[in-house]
Amino acid sequence: MNQVRVLVAEDDQAQRENLVRNLGKYQDILVVGAAENGVEAVRMVWERNPEVIICDMVMPQMDGFGVMREISNMAPDYRPKVIALTALSRNDFIARAMELGVSYYMLKPADLKFLVQQIRQLAKNAPVASLSEAENPEQVVAEMLQRIGIPVHLNGYRFLLRSALMVLDHPECLTGITRTLYPAVAHYCNTTASRVERSIRHAINMTWERGGVKAFERVLTWRAFSAKDKPTNCELIALVYEKVRLAELAGRR
Repeated sequence: MNQVRVLVAEDDQAQRENLVRNLGKYQDILVVGAAENGVEAVRMVWERNPEVIICDMVMPQMDGFGVMREISNMAPDYRPKVIALTALSRNDFIARAMELGVSYYMLKPADLKFLVQQIRQLAKNAPVASLSEAENPEQVVAEMLQRIGIPVHLNGYRFLLRSALMVLDHPECLTGITRTLYPAVAHYCNTTASRVERSIRHAINMTWERGGVKAFERVLTWRAFSAKDKPTNCELIALVYEKVRLAELAGRR
């Protein structure tokens, strides 16, 4: 059996050990190293030649961006795939990571099964699969938004639905939500990008104020929310995307 060589770069000891332990349960994955900072990660990349790097973007000594820059200066025929793990959903942060060559980004805490699926796909240079034609992605996303408690009469609900569907077809839209996604949704819905952004934010705020914290956690099971930890527009769209993708992949097994 060919094993995928994986390097874990994570400064939080508990999270690092948890990733190594759980990834080690999969026979087709070989964890070749676990780095606690960016400098150590670069050294291990040179020494152990991983195929996939799971990289926290905020680390001491050298952050994930620095690691990406160092990798880009390595041998031109060696380009490991990088999965960025981040607790930040800022658009500029995500865009910068993608520009430096990150293959995929995931918001912390990452769902293990979904992470493993991405590792396998990246190792095979396989594109991220889209929802099969036999499924109805609009119904899946609509049901999810309704379970969270987003009021269906709000424009924000309609814009969230359209945003999630566009991201399912074009995941790269998440790296430019203001420049790309909002204008695309606005064009489809015959409105303005600023109205799309405001309406989605209003829908999230209203749902949150009505006690939607538990509903968010119930539907988006791997993301823990607190009363002061309201999701941003980008984060909610990304979480819905990952949830739908995970459900799709689980159904194919």
